[in-house]
Amino acid sequence: MLRRLKDYFVKKQAQLTVDSLSAWHSSCRQVLEACGEALHDQTIASGDIGVILDKMDKELFALRNYTADASNAVKRSDRRLAKRVKQASENVYKMRNGTARFLIRCQGPGRLAVGEQLEEGAMQVYYQRALDEVGIMARQAQGQVDGEVSQLWQEMQAILSEAKKQILD
Repeated sequence: MLRRLKDYFVKKQAQLTVDSLSAWHSSCRQVLEACGEALHDQTIASGDIGVILDKMDKELFALRNYTADASNAVKRSDRRLAKRVKQASENVYKMRNGTARFLIRCQGPGRLAVGEQLEEGAMQVYYQRALDEVGIMARQAQGQVDGEVSQLWQEMQAILSEAKKQILD
């Protein structure tokens, strides 16, 4: 009886580990993808940047919870890796903020009336200025965070593999 109960808890913990790490990675990837699209789309300022930022922010709210869960799951195996998970998550937030600064600057000074569009030439000027001022750094941050998350995901594979093995035992 005790053996079955212990097995149940081991499998439940292993499943939580798999779910936590997978959710953390997926959430990071979604924010990275959204930032990457925003940072490389020259027509981005002609649309509603609020929609883009809302999408990122919803995922960031989820990431906060996933980070705590993933960090705790990893901490049992590797404390340094757990700290790196937290740091990578903080870097995702910083990357989003850099992307937001870029998007805001792309729109140019002042607010336009609802439905009003900038001329094509003005849009290009504001886009290029935003790219020069903050966009290039935001792109570099996005590339760095992408590499960081990919590296962590690779390092998590051993933990995931062990957890999956426990689930199947």
